Amino acid sequence: MAAEPPKILADRYVLQEALQSGGMATVFRARDLVTDELVAVKCFDRDRHLPEIEREAFWREVEALRNLTHPHIVKLRDSGEDANGRFFVVLDLMKHDLIAERAGRGRAFEGWDDWADLVVLPLLDALSFAHESGIAHRDVKPANILVAEDGSVRLADFSISKLKRTLQPRIT
Repeated sequence: MAAEPPKILADRYVLQEALQSGGMATVFRARDLVTDELVAVKCFDRDRHLPEIEREAFWREVEALRNLTHPHIVKLRDSGEDANGRFFVVLDLMKHDLIAERAGRGRAFEGWDDWADLVVLPLLDALSFAHESGIAHRDVKPANILVAEDGSVRLADFSISKLKRTLQPRIT
């Protein structure tokens, strides 16, 4: 049986193995053919959800990350729609999430002081920055806290975030 040819997204990203699959998307390790770097590509899975919901989740993620440059928020590198109409975002590739970090007994889990210094305070700083920028994450959980190779944490998955500039004022 012949091996399936690699999937190339947007004539640039060679998708490798799936790293994580969630409610709306699958995240792949990929090679960027332009920079020759490894990246993470989050593909919104059109066959499992209503297209309107995925379009909104994609738009929120792109709008949030486009406006958030912070050392503890995952960096958006690229975004778009593939030839099949499937939305995708390209992000920095992280080592794993906080769940895997705990399972591997990472540095942050050596004691309360380490936990506060390495996880809690950086995340509070990232959340504060996002809120000051008019963005509420709304889905902070261990699976959405990624750990870089150097052990620093990054807040990820802004697909259900609330962008304050899109809120409509109402009379209550």
